[in-house]
Amino acid sequence: MDEADRILNLDFEAEVDKILRVIPQDRRTFMFSATMTKKVQKLQRASLKDPVKVEVSTKYKTVDKLQQYYLFIPLKFKVRFCFVILVLVKEIEFIN
Repeated sequence: MDEADRILNLDFEAEVDKILRVIPQDRRTFMFSATMTKKVQKLQRASLKDPVKVEVSTKYKTVDKLQQYYLFIPLKFKVRFCFVILVLVKEIEFIN
């Protein structure tokens, strides 16, 4: 589950509970959340067996010059666009 806290904040808690009741007990479950809220901790206790918690040190922060962009790509072009991105990344790695 990615962004477990957001799933719970959007009132999907009942749906998550239903899913947890029908999926096999013997499974691998991964939960990702930038924040560890009480609801996420409750979900962790209910759905994970012997959980491992990975945290990033608070001494690190995102650099001020970081630039992030996003594009809305029509679904029919998604695979082609991803391929182009991979090719461009490989070319940049080759140049550097």
